[in-house]
Amino acid sequence: MSRGMVSQARLSILAQIKLDKSKITIMRKPIINDGFGNMIEDPYGDSMPYVYNVRLSHDKKGPSSLESSPAGFTSNLYRFIIMDYKGGINEGETFSWRDKKYAVGVVDPLTMSGKIIGYQAPLKEAV
Repeated sequence: MSRGMVSQARLSILAQIKLDKSKITIMRKPIINDGFGNMIEDPYGDSMPYVYNVRLSHDKKGPSSLESSPAGFTSNLYRFIIMDYKGGINEGETFSWRDKKYAVGVVDPLTMSGKIIGYQAPLKEAV
């Protein structure tokens, strides 16, 4: 795969986001060295806002042709987030959207030819 194909794949992720763009703010503490070669959250640092344009979707988990359910009703829906390759989201982070708070599940980096083209993760309502 050429560099042009990776760029094209990244543009396709941006196009998906643009179809139904949402702006979210995630509060993060600064990351510091713990003195033993590991990076940790600064326990004394103030949280800083990180604003991202993402796509938040509420879609079916699998192909609808394999399900048997009454027309117009399904309980096989889930929420997920798609973010471009420049962003970064971590499992367990939370944000508010449309008067609800969501927690990020396991983050899946979308790759092509060994390059990251975006990120996706399931969402669940946080309490």
